[in-house]
Amino acid sequence: MGNSRPLPRSLPLRDQPFNRAACRPFFGGLLPEADQQQGAAAALGVSVANDFTLLDRLGGDVAGAIMLLPSG
Repeated sequence: MGNSRPLPRSLPLRDQPFNRAACRPFFGGLLPEADQQQGAAAALGVSVANDFTLLDRLGGDVAGAIMLLPSG
């Protein structure tokens, strides 16, 4: 981990992966506000409750300047 710093303070650096419940508040915060989120979810055919799929479908059109890549 060297000089790495956690992106959100709520997810400190550690060797074990975090579960969905621990990650959801941070990633859910990247989504648009309620009305826009509902509209985007409906347009994309995704449940408004499925934050991770909605983020995946929205791609780069969300708040924050982060890039998520598959492991490896």
